Amino acid sequence: MDATKGNTYLFESRRCEKYTSRRIQQIIAHYGQKAGIDKRVHPHLFRHQCLTELTKAGLTDAQIQKLSGHASRKSLEGYTHIALKPCGTGLSGGDEGAGSMKDKI
Repeated sequence: MDATKGNTYLFESRRCEKYTSRRIQQIIAHYGQKAGIDKRVHPHLFRHQCLTELTKAGLTDAQIQKLSGHASRKSLEGYTHIALKPCGTGLSGGDEGAGSMKDKI
């Protein structure tokens, strides 16, 4: 990202142009396959995993609702349901960072 050009894109092409949402989906799917992930990997999966991890870390529904931008707490039920299932350590590798994230919200 070149601040002198005034670009505000999180991801840019080599020509300093914004990627389309479809191109970002393709890139993420490509690297998911390259990493050997059998599941279909897409941008929303990252959001979903992050919110699930925050639920497992003990953040309240109100905190997660604020972070996610969900208008209704009912929308969070999917994350709560998944977080109750034991599935190893997830992305965090443990709970070391959970407290610090919780304190920032």
